[in-house]
Amino acid sequence: MISKYPVGWKIDPYVSFNLRTQLTEAMRFSNNKKVKSAKFWDPVNTQEAIGLAYNFQTKYLRYEIRSGISLLQIRADKYIATTDDFTTRDIKERYKSKTGIEFVNSFFYQIDASTSLNSNISMFGESKELSKWTVRSENEFKIMIFKSFGILCKININYDEKQLKHTQYQQSLRIGLVSDLLK
Repeated sequence: MISKYPVGWKIDPYVSFNLRTQLTEAMRFSNNKKVKSAKFWDPVNTQEAIGLAYNFQTKYLRYEIRSGISLLQIRADKYIATTDDFTTRDIKERYKSKTGIEFVNSFFYQIDASTSLNSNISMFGESKELSKWTVRSENEFKIMIFKSFGILCKININYDEKQLKHTQYQQSLRIGLVSDLLK
């Protein structure tokens, strides 16, 4: 959720909030065994930010870039891999907060009446370690076949060195009813 205050400048101040959690149980494989790593509402990531945003919009293109100061909070109950400080072996931390810098690029392009591309790239740099950044890229390509029926192709790329030293990749292809409720 983003709230901008249009002050008539080329750059407007903004405040944002987002919440992320798993919808289903997540697994990771360790020594050929499945190990549960997350479930619904465990862990929960929230991020608040305040900063400046620049918008550019034409009939077919909408582009926004935001930069600000951010607070990232992680809360967990059972699955504490992202909250636990492994230097304190006897204490199992269930809460972790980080302050840092946020950069977000949002891009929407209406290719034609039935085809669109939506892309968001967000980066978070923790103030204690600005040499390590968390990067999340969410891309969506939509083709409408009929008014409410279409094909949706999503590709998400995540990189968080503290979570996994490799880039995580997720893709999906969906065919069915497509609706833009927030248009």
